Amino acid sequence: MTEKFRMNWYGKSVKGKVKEAAVQGLRDAAEHVLEQANRTAPIDEGTLRRSGTTSVDEEDLVAAVSYDTPYAGYLHEGQNMLFQDPNARTKWLELTIQERQEAINNYLAEAIRGAIR
Repeated sequence: MTEKFRMNWYGKSVKGKVKEAAVQGLRDAAEHVLEQANRTAPIDEGTLRRSGTTSVDEEDLVAAVSYDTPYAGYLHEGQNMLFQDPNARTKWLELTIQERQEAINNYLAEAIRGAIR
């Protein structure tokens, strides 16, 4: 004898909640990276650090951190540069992403975990 049972499938709803959580996790992670990167970005008058911004492509689930000054790329990729601030360094954004990878992953994991509880 076969027993019958009923099952409710909430896949579509869960998928939407997970995507919303992933977007928020990406936003939080990008803001974290920007905040940390600004600690080692070169500073003279503060224009470079103030130009830092984050964005999230909600469709493709991609986050970006960028700096919008004409010289940001030059300073980031510079070699043998000396800065007034002893904490400043070239490759500040790239290095911050590498150094903060675990924290970035945790922002995403926690956001998604919260959505499926």
